[in-house]
Amino acid sequence: MRLLKFIILIVTINLLFTSCSIFNRGAVRVVSDKDVKAEKNELNYKHFFFEANKHKMLGNYKEATAYYLHCLELKPGSGAPAYELAGLAVANKDIQSAIKFAEIAYNSDPSNKWYLIMLADITKRQGNLNRTISLLNDLVKQYPNVPEYYMEIASTYMAMNKTKEAIKVFDDIEEKFGVSEEISFQKERIFESRGDFINSRKELEKLIKANPQEARYYGLLAESYMSTGQMDKAKEVYDKLLKIDPNNGIAFISMSEYYRINKDTEKSDEYLRKAFASDDIDVNSKIQILVNNYANSHNQKIDSIAFNLLDTLVLYNPEKPEVYAIYSDFLIQNKEYKQSAYYLKQVLKFDKTNSRVWEQLFLVQGQINQLDSMYFYSKEAISLFPTYAKFYMYNVVSSYSLKRYSESIKISKTGLQYVVDDNYLRLRFYSLMARSYNAIKDFENSDKYFEKILEIDPDNDQALNNYSYFLSLRKEKLDIAYKMGTKLYKRNPTNYTYIDTYGWILFVKGDYSEAEKILAEAIKKGGNRSAVILEHYGDALYKNNKIDKAVEVWKSARDIADNTNALDKKIKERKIL
Repeated sequence: MRLLKFIILIVTINLLFTSCSIFNRGAVRVVSDKDVKAEKNELNYKHFFFEANKHKMLGNYKEATAYYLHCLELKPGSGAPAYELAGLAVANKDIQSAIKFAEIAYNSDPSNKWYLIMLADITKRQGNLNRTISLLNDLVKQYPNVPEYYMEIASTYMAMNKTKEAIKVFDDIEEKFGVSEEISFQKERIFESRGDFINSRKELEKLIKANPQEARYYGLLAESYMSTGQMDKAKEVYDKLLKIDPNNGIAFISMSEYYRINKDTEKSDEYLRKAFASDDIDVNSKIQILVNNYANSHNQKIDSIAFNLLDTLVLYNPEKPEVYAIYSDFLIQNKEYKQSAYYLKQVLKFDKTNSRVWEQLFLVQGQINQLDSMYFYSKEAISLFPTYAKFYMYNVVSSYSLKRYSESIKISKTGLQYVVDDNYLRLRFYSLMARSYNAIKDFENSDKYFEKILEIDPDNDQALNNYSYFLSLRKEKLDIAYKMGTKLYKRNPTNYTYIDTYGWILFVKGDYSEAEKILAEAIKKGGNRSAVILEHYGDALYKNNKIDKAVEVWKSARDIADNTNALDKKIKERKIL
């Protein structure tokens, strides 16, 4: 039944429209070709504008430009496509095209703020700043309650170096919208650049009056007075600041600086300690103060003050690894390596990802001969940085020093796999392998790695010294040892260790007279501090039948030797055994 009613309704409506058509045939509107063309243009315009916007959103700027240009062909003075074309031209850094299209947009509707802003921006980019000012003035006339537009006028005057005009605009903004930090700071900088400190300070005083609890303004005003040597005026401002906020960390910093300039170190340090206990100043700022004021200082009093501040820093920031890191740096500067190692380990408790901290720890441990600790920590570093060759080197150094020779060789072989474009590091690995093989009496491999070093660096003094000396101790390849020792001696005429090596090779070869002469030279150049060199010299004297003098030198060697058994026997028997 409902369906039937619906069908009847549809039929009735159709009849109604049909009848209307019949009775209104004489009222049909005649559409001209011109109207048809205009309607077609309008449809094409809308289609092109839609396509242009679509391509612009998709990032197809070339296609978007083509469609916007089609729009302008259909409607030559149309603002919307011209505005979009101007924006695309700016993005493409085509300022001439941007100006052309922005002018079209603006001329289509001078009251459109977006067209105005676009044209003003492009004229500013073009450097036509007078036109920019004119356009921005039109903008503020139409939209007088937008402070950003006035600020843009002032900014443009600043770009033209017309500071007087900029100041006037800033004054207008303040009158209309009230005092603001941004404007007062702009005016303060302008006045200060002119040397007009009276007016620059008035701006800061204006800010203080508007915001009496803002500590920064007092600090800036005080600094202004200090910059012109008006210390008493600066002190008055700081005193006011601390009355308002007795625990203000920034004020403490400023007071410290005030007293430092006035050479009152005690007062300066007192306020600095207060600042370091304050939460108002972040940790990084405090660290920067330490670096600026105390790094590279050799004054013991200042150093002790710095460490007091560091103690305060650690006390109030026990979970900040950067605090322990800076503490370590200062201790290294003072050559307090043991304490430095402790603080570096504290850093690693919080952050094990910084390879520089690990490396600094190993360097410090090397300074104080903490080889057990270096061995342990370098193993952990290798597990965290398995491709960092230097950490293998530190493990090899400590392994060798702890007489873990086989382990030293094994780690060297692994570490060498990660050496890239670093011959110095490669040669260090080779050197430690050569010495480790020598220690376990694998002389063939020891010689092989010494020769690898000399293939790469024929003038490597350490390799020349160790290789030639080890050969002389083994009494093997003495001609090769002599050749290396001679070269070493000529290259290092003041190095008593290398001179001793050459002298000992001569001794082993049986040239006792020349050996005595060379070893005496080593003694004169510092070898008297070495029990080994003194013993060598005594042996040469003995071979040249200078028995009394030989015994005397052996006694000198015994006085500074770690192990005296062999020397005791030589002295007792008055001969080489």
